[in-house]
Amino acid sequence: MTDPDARTVKFGANQGTDVGYNIQSTVDSKHKLIVTYDVSNNSADQGQLYNMSAKSMDALGVDSLEVVADKGYFDSNDLKKCEENNVVTYVSKPVFSNSIGDSRYFSNKFKYNKESNTYTCPEGETLVCATKKIDAIRKEYINYEACSTCKNKNKSTKSKKGRCIIRKSN
Repeated sequence: MTDPDARTVKFGANQGTDVGYNIQSTVDSKHKLIVTYDVSNNSADQGQLYNMSAKSMDALGVDSLEVVADKGYFDSNDLKKCEENNVVTYVSKPVFSNSIGDSRYFSNKFKYNKESNTYTCPEGETLVCATKKIDAIRKEYINYEACSTCKNKNKSTKSKKGRCIIRKSN
């Protein structure tokens, strides 16, 4: 609390927060030794993959590298930067929230329609903006009627009311 550079750092899912730093490190898989590290006051791992890969390549004196990272590092801009700089990445794509396992109904499969400010679900139904704003930055989209008669509702959500998509407000 007294360090002006420290930030609120979120731990894993439902584990809370604390004031501190995010420490990044890379390990040589053959020798099991730390190659390099970095300390950041940004609590997210996203955006760190290329930075740490470049530092590792410098430390090891190599022109290419293969890296393995968990889905917390998945960031399309970072992955592209790695690819452009001879870094082969093995990073799991994160599972999108509010789904129960069938990838056909992950949030990214719901298409946003900017003109009508609606979403279209994989079954072709329209989800409308149900609330002006949930809070300062999010809106909720839902179609209770269509979800109540959908044959694949149990593949999309556990909610009795139906599937809800949360979108950041512009």
